[in-house]
Amino acid sequence: MPPLSADDLDPQERAAVEATIQAAERARARGTSVGEELTAPHWDTGAPEGTARGTLRIGPELTNRVGHLQGGALYGIGLAAADRAVQTTGDPLDPADGSWQFLRPGDGTDLVVEATVARRGREAAFATVTLTVDGRAVGAGQFAFRRGASA
Repeated sequence: MPPLSADDLDPQERAAVEATIQAAERARARGTSVGEELTAPHWDTGAPEGTARGTLRIGPELTNRVGHLQGGALYGIGLAAADRAVQTTGDPLDPADGSWQFLRPGDGTDLVVEATVARRGREAAFATVTLTVDGRAVGAGQFAFRRGASA
C-alpha cells in the first residue's frame, strides 16, 4: 500500500497532523515531549494542596476516527492530574500503578480533569481522578505512587 499524502487526509485528519506538528515544535523549544504538549491541561494554579484541576479544549489530535476522545489520552491526562495532586503534598513520589474506568464516550468541546489525594504516607500515596466533558463524566481512575517506583 502506498503511503498517504496530505491530499489523502480529510480535514479532521489534516487538523490533527497540524496540531501534532505544532506540539512537536513546542516540545523542542520547552524540552518536553510531544505527548505532554498534546495532552497538558491548563492547570488551575489556585487548587488546594492535594488536589489538581485542569481544563483542555478537545481537538482532533485527541480523538479517534469516530470523534471520541482516545482512551490512551484519557488515561494519560488522568495520570498527569493524579501526579500533580500527589506532588503538592510532600516529597516526590513515582507512579506505581493505575486503573481506569471508561464511563462513556468523550464527545464534546471541553474536558475537565480533577484529582484528589485520597491518602498520603511517607512512602506511598493514592489519588482518585474524574474526567468530564461538557459536564458529563467520561472516566474515573485510581492511581498509586511510591518512593523509587521508577528506579
